[in-house]
Amino acid sequence: MGYIDAWLARHQGFDLGPRELLLARLSLRQRVRRLQLKITLPATIILAALYVVFLCMPPASSETNLPALGVYFALAMVLTIATWFTAHCHRTGERHIARDLTARIARSEAVRLRTMLGPWTSTAVAVSYGGGLVVGGVAAVMASSQPDRITAVVFLIGLVVLGGMTALALKHVLHRPALAVDPGSLLADDLLRTEDARGLAAPLLPMLLAGSVMLAGQHRSGTSTLLDGFVIVCSIFVAVAALKEPNQPRVVVPR
Repeated sequence: MGYIDAWLARHQGFDLGPRELLLARLSLRQRVRRLQLKITLPATIILAALYVVFLCMPPASSETNLPALGVYFALAMVLTIATWFTAHCHRTGERHIARDLTARIARSEAVRLRTMLGPWTSTAVAVSYGGGLVVGGVAAVMASSQPDRITAVVFLIGLVVLGGMTALALKHVLHRPALAVDPGSLLADDLLRTEDARGLAAPLLPMLLAGSVMLAGQHRSGTSTLLDGFVIVCSIFVAVAALKEPNQPRVVVPR
């Protein structure tokens, strides 16, 4: 079952407005997802292979594997650029869809981020980013060696950059105009907006960042123990949020 069929099956029984408009939006999202996969998959395979190779090589002058960290940040940059580019393609496609609408309606209230994400997902995001800053700061201050401090600082920098990019993307999702011509298509817009917001906010990348930086540290230390605990706690919150707040048909913005 493809993305469009799965989405329609998951939300069947709801009046989601004109079918032509809904299918146009879902088709656009499917094309964008395929484009993102074509961009990121080859680069991810190549850079992940290089990352593993560098991890297997002993560091030249310190206990921190700087080449492995460099490859990881190259991978992060590729994923970030691909996300920005596909988001731009998505915005351009929705503008073309909007031009064909003879009339549009807007929601009566502003979109609230916590309403879209839900309390559990919001908590998981706060724990992942806020908790990550605390863990990274403590690790940097309490580090007993220079390699430990480098590992903690690299984690902090990556987390700040990742959090900034996520915040900018969520801001666009919150403030983009609704593509709707009636209450049904406004509900569809809410569902699609919620799907986008939860996909962007899912705090999986902070855990990946912590794990990658920890592996590049090449030795067990207080810093790696803190990052281990961070990953475990984040995993619990992410799992609970995924169970409690899946993408399911409901009105996500109070009228």
